Amino acid sequence: MTRYLPPTVVCGNDECPMAGQCMRHMDYVEAKKTVLVLQTLNTSCVEVTADGCEYLHIPQKVMEARGFRKMYDSVPRRYSKNLWQSFPHCGSRRQFYRMLAGEVPLFLEEQQDILGFFAARGVDTTIGFDAMQEVMV
Repeated sequence: MTRYLPPTVVCGNDECPMAGQCMRHMDYVEAKKTVLVLQTLNTSCVEVTADGCEYLHIPQKVMEARGFRKMYDSVPRRYSKNLWQSFPHCGSRRQFYRMLAGEVPLFLEEQQDILGFFAARGVDTTIGFDAMQEVMV
């Protein structure tokens, strides 16, 4: 059973065979130099095998999008009023406008849902997002 761990949780298990590749351990090594309080895994409760543990997090590159002002500006007027209320992955007007402005990174699942949302409202989704960048997560 995999339990949810916030991305700030680090792992201090130096004996893990995958410690050199695990992002949680790399974050621990870096944070140990300057951070006073760390949220860490209890290594006595984590079962480690030759392949690492169930919380192993190997960094990978993903494409994130930032902002969708161009698509939003092409929404037909009849759909534009209170658009944020039915917008995917959005719980408030403030969050919608932060996503619109590019303050919030949008990962693959969110990008697909947003493109589908705009396509259902007659927007040309080939316009795309305002900016795309590759990041390590």
